[in-house]
Amino acid sequence: KMMWKWTRAKHHAITSQRKSEDLEGLRFHAFVSYSQNNTDWVKSQFLPKLEGDYCLRVCHHERDFIPGKTIVQNILRCIEQSRRCVFVLSSHFV
Repeated sequence: KMMWKWTRAKHHAITSQRKSEDLEGLRFHAFVSYSQNNTDWVKSQFLPKLEGDYCLRVCHHERDFIPGKTIVQNILRCIEQSRRCVFVLSSHFV
């Protein structure tokens, strides 16, 4: 059910954009989803590389989720406000 919601939210975000290279109306370049077991790597290597070296705006749940909203509401909001979704696939994620 969650995958369906993610897919619908991303489809809505894509179809509502005028140009793929235009970030108008979007807050993030990417929404990142990963297993909590990979937190150390994501926070120490992955995010600094994307945000520092490549100057991308990445949605990170610890920083960008709105308190008081459900996890599902926050995920859907962030996906809709992001151009891309990045899944850090690991044995823990799967």
